[in-house]
Amino acid sequence: MDSSARSLENTLNRLIDDELKKDTENSDDELVLACCDGLLRLDDVERYVITEKQVEDKLREIADGKKLKPAKKISKTVKVMLTAAIIALLLVGAVFGISEYKYSIIKHADHSTISFNSPKKKIKGELTVGYIPEGFELVDNYDSNSICSKSYRKDNSFFDISVETTVKEYDINSEYGDAKTISVDNIDYIVYGEETHGYGIIWKENDYVYALSSGDIGGAELLKIAESISVK
Repeated sequence: MDSSARSLENTLNRLIDDELKKDTENSDDELVLACCDGLLRLDDVERYVITEKQVEDKLREIADGKKLKPAKKISKTVKVMLTAAIIALLLVGAVFGISEYKYSIIKHADHSTISFNSPKKKIKGELTVGYIPEGFELVDNYDSNSICSKSYRKDNSFFDISVETTVKEYDINSEYGDAKTISVDNIDYIVYGEETHGYGIIWKENDYVYALSSGDIGGAELLKIAESISVK
């Protein structure tokens, strides 16, 4: 790396350092993003590649309130990794030399938070449900540019569906058991809950985030409904 490139690298690292010293609400995340992008363009991108697990570990560490140990000098790789975690926590899309993450799950004491990297866009099409269990009828329907929802009822049983384009995170009940991911046709269905407190499924498809919940429909039946849902 020649002297001019080295000088630019030092400047970008200094700018990142200055922003990381600030409280998250006062830091300029767009500036940090630009600096990280500049660092990635200056050198071999493999130096900065981090795994999805590393991002999730740092997110969980920040969410749990653990303080990172101060250091006089932070390596470039660690610096970019920490920056990725902070900006992911702020739910700002970024390019860090890793594949764009679909979602991350942060576990808390009595619930979990699912965070999505979802662009803001309009819903183009109609929310459709291909499989409806026998006896259930549509009782509520709502449509807008950013959210569509449907509610179905059968006596005291129900299931509710929503699709959004601007949602960033969902809190789910994981107090009685961890959520599990079931992959079908390259779609990750995040299934949570249990029989006593009801089941729910969250998933992302074509930049839309879907949520399906029920108080008394079992997980397998709910998944069958989820697989039939689309916007078209």
